[in-house]
Amino acid sequence: MKIASKLRTMACGLTGILALSVGQISVAQQPYKLGTEGVSGSAPGQFNFPVEVAVDGSDNVYVADRSNHRVQIFDSEGNYLRQIGTGTASAVLGELNFPTDVSADDAGNVYVVDTNNIRVQMFDNTGAYVSSWGNGTYGHGNNQFPSNPESIEVDAQGNYAYVAAGHLIFKFAIVGNGSFSWVGQFGGFNPSDLDAPGSLWCPCDIAVDAAGNVYVVESANKRIQKFDSDGNLLGQISGTTLQNGQMLNPVSIDIDQTGNIYVADHGNSFNRYIKYDSNGNFIEYTGAQFGTGFQLVDGIAVDSNNTIYIADGWNHSVKVFPGIEDMDGDGIADETDNCPMVSNADQTDTDGDLLGNVCDDDDDNDNVLDTADNCPLVVNAGQENTDGDSLGDACDPDADNDGFPNEIDQCPLINGAGGSLNNGCPDGVDSLILTLHGAVDTGGLRSSLGAKLEAARNARHPFVAIHQLEAFINQVSAQSGKKILASDAAIMMNMARNVINTLR
Repeated sequence: MKIASKLRTMACGLTGILALSVGQISVAQQPYKLGTEGVSGSAPGQFNFPVEVAVDGSDNVYVADRSNHRVQIFDSEGNYLRQIGTGTASAVLGELNFPTDVSADDAGNVYVVDTNNIRVQMFDNTGAYVSSWGNGTYGHGNNQFPSNPESIEVDAQGNYAYVAAGHLIFKFAIVGNGSFSWVGQFGGFNPSDLDAPGSLWCPCDIAVDAAGNVYVVESANKRIQKFDSDGNLLGQISGTTLQNGQMLNPVSIDIDQTGNIYVADHGNSFNRYIKYDSNGNFIEYTGAQFGTGFQLVDGIAVDSNNTIYIADGWNHSVKVFPGIEDMDGDGIADETDNCPMVSNADQTDTDGDLLGNVCDDDDDNDNVLDTADNCPLVVNAGQENTDGDSLGDACDPDADNDGFPNEIDQCPLINGAGGSLNNGCPDGVDSLILTLHGAVDTGGLRSSLGAKLEAARNARHPFVAIHQLEAFINQVSAQSGKKILASDAAIMMNMARNVINTLR
């Protein structure tokens, strides 16, 4: 598989400058380089304008070393392995003339855009020539391209290859002994409607996801179009500003192992990548600059460990940003993920034991397993459950199941369904009634005050109860020091205010 932005000297060419900070990259990891920065060379491991990078299923690295007319191959540790091409421009099969793109399947077969020879070539995992398409002439006939091919992408299995040439995407089946068999083409240029859905204006990069869907970058149209494997349009991502999720000048695309889409987007004063989920919904963008040392960033590839390889053409080097494994693909590096094998981007950890809830069998750490815990996120080792439902008292909003939420129920653990807010509980209003009877012996006054408390006690709504209790307080206050001892009045008014506070 390969992930690429294209450096082109042809009519459709746009240069890609990419700002990179893919989710799993650790800023503490220091980048290193393949090649000698700022110095071109033709020895093994040196480059002369590298323009593209790819990785295969074993994380071997392939670099299209354009002006050296070769593809160099390295292992995942950066050790030079071999090269494809002699290093001299040639039209002989198996040799190259200005290779501008490279792709590799999981088996290590290599596919190269041999631009100046107007062809694409396939090599096996030893670098031996296998087959090609393109006879060195322009045209629309068999074994021809209408213009110099720009980009190539193969699916991971090596079943199909997609080539961008002119304003078209050509689809080839890789059959039998590895030969290219033309299947069809899609896209096409519409001069009267340059951004018509499904048409293509100078496509400069291609990616293929695990389902075989094809993503095509059009810098001129500032969009990514998504097609199925037969070229039927499925949708697009587009934009013309720097707002979140919109692109100003997309030049490259990559699809990660979980289906997320990364788009390299650049302008005169910024470099960034934008990340979308597999449905094209915006997730994030990173605008961090690479800093010093980059001259012309073009090709990019991401391996299975999220290590990033970036071809810096004018600096004649490939920058390598070591990645950190993220086995569950949730954007959290395994070394800091509290559930490295289970996706949990929010890292919720109720009991703070450094084991996330999604993989913790006792989320609240009360020694009752979640599968048996009637409040798995609230400590309740005793598992008290007054009303016998599926929720323990510690997390049940109506612990006695009397229809009154705990916050307004005078006795939240005593069921008084069909009764009042107080539900026969011996505290709250009932306690206030008992206090009234002990403090006031005047028949008329006690009866009047008692009626207000009974009305509060039997109220079906907190506002009614509060209104009656406030009236009780006002009447007691008026009789304080007169028919009611001031000390008794203060006690009753304070009790009434406490009840009101529980009802609010």
